[in-house]
Amino acid sequence: MLKQYVDASGTVVLSSHIMNFVEHSCRRVAVVVDGRVPVEGPVEQVAAGLTLNERFVEPVGADPVRRLEWLACSR
Repeated sequence: MLKQYVDASGTVVLSSHIMNFVEHSCRRVAVVVDGRVPVEGPVEQVAAGLTLNERFVEPVGADPVRRLEWLACSR
């Protein structure tokens, strides 16, 4: 349904940490870190040959070895 809306010139703003979903559902992506947008553009351009998961960790300063477990709330 969302793709049909976009195909009819609609715009959908989606917020998600599930990069696989974003990669397959979106044409453009923006990474927001502390209210800043350090990287944005077409998915292929932002990914730059990597997966969005791999690309996401760079602008947010995460350790790629730990993957995205740093997003979980610490106790």
